[in-house]
Parts: sequence; C-alpha cells; structure tokens
Amino acid sequence: MKMKYKSISLVILLTILWTFNNASAQSGEDISKQIWLDLNPSYYFNPDFEIFADMGTRKEIENDGWWRLVFRPSIRTRIGRRSHFYVGIGNFYTFNEIIADRWELRPFQGISFIWPYWKTPLHHYIRLEERFDYNTKTWQSLNSLRIRYKLNFSYRWAAIQPGRYWQATASGEAFYTLL
Repeated sequence: MKMKYKSISLVILLTILWTFNNASAQSGEDISKQIWLDLNPSYYFNPDFEIFADMGTRKEIENDGWWRLVFRPSIRTRIGRRSHFYVGIGNFYTFNEIIADRWELRPFQGISFIWPYWKTPLHHYIRLEERFDYNTKTWQSLNSLRIRYKLNFSYRWAAIQPGRYWQATASGEAFYTLL
C-alpha cells in the first residue's frame, strides 16, 4: 500500500512542477528578478485561532528597480477539520527612483483546505483581495479586485530528535484580476 501512495504522490508532484513551470501570469515585459527577505511571526491562541503577519522587503534587481516594504497582518480560524478561513490587510510601500512612490492597501479574505489527504497532502488556498493602489505624489487611486489560487505540496520526514522533522515544500501561485 505504501508504494501506491508514493507513486501517486510522485505523479502529483511532477504534474504540479510541470504545470507551474509552464504557466505564466505575466507578459514578458512584466517579468522581473526580485530578492525577498521576510519575517513571519505568529501567535497561536489555540489550535483554532492564530494571529500572524508577513513583514519584509522586496527588491527588484534590474533597470534601477524599485524597493518595497511589506506588512500584512492576518487572522486564521478553523472552519472545518482540514480547512481554515483567513482575513487580513496587506500594506505595501514601494520606493521607486524612476516614477512616483506607491502605497498599496490590499484587504483580503480567503479559505484554505487540504485535499486529497494522503501521506503527502495537497494544500489549496483561495484568496479574494481588493487592491487600492495610491500614487504618493497625486494621491490618486487605482482600484482592482483580484482572485488568487495557491497550491502547496509538502513532504515531511523525521529528524534525529523525537518530535522534530524536516520538510520540503513546493508551491505555485496564480492570480486573475476580476475588475
């Protein structure tokens, strides 16, 4: 029975890697090379309720690129045995030497679920976010509504110490602007 799960997991992993390697969410001129540095603190009140945040910076490394600060506080609560509801607000401030700086607010809500639940389960995350993008010189706003889908595949194996483990994760994310 173990061999069957390993074979199915390998097929799913290869399909995910091939799909996300061949998928493109941006046109050629929109693709950029970036360096990210993040800190992700979290506080568990109990297994059903967590407060967490993404804090960090992003740097585009081409064409006298931009530099971005990120702060995204969020709440996660359990809504089922293997599913969660998320709500939060993303704050992004982009410094740019070529054009005006930008400040972007992204309130969002989303759900995550695990399916299928095998030894190496697939984690799905669907998020709806509204984007308020402000030009900091004129304070004019561009607004849009976007849906995002993230697929995550993780494999864990035991470490030397009991209760600890190593984990390898592969993920990919796609988004589509609705309005």
